[in-house]
Amino acid sequence: MHAIIDLILFAALVYVVVDFVRAYRAASGTLWQRLLATSRHSATILWQRFTIALAGLADALVWLAELLNAPGVAEPIKSVLEPQYVAVFVVAVAIVGELARRRTLKS
Repeated sequence: MHAIIDLILFAALVYVVVDFVRAYRAASGTLWQRLLATSRHSATILWQRFTIALAGLADALVWLAELLNAPGVAEPIKSVLEPQYVAVFVVAVAIVGELARRRTLKS
């Protein structure tokens, strides 16, 4: 089950990062204008994508700590919350928020 969760989080993280970089490079203007361009000129979508990236990176940190056999890093995070389940919840909320916002945007 953890492998499936990690795979879903990794796919969401890769999509968000690749789409962000592509849109940021194609945009012009100030930093804020370029950041908004990465999210179809919606601060709501920008925030949702930041949430997806943060959750994915948190899960990746635990996964990397376990891979490198560094329990001193992974255990404190795990003792507070189950990062994979929290990450999945945060990503799900972010995806629903983004889809809701896209529904109201004009193409």
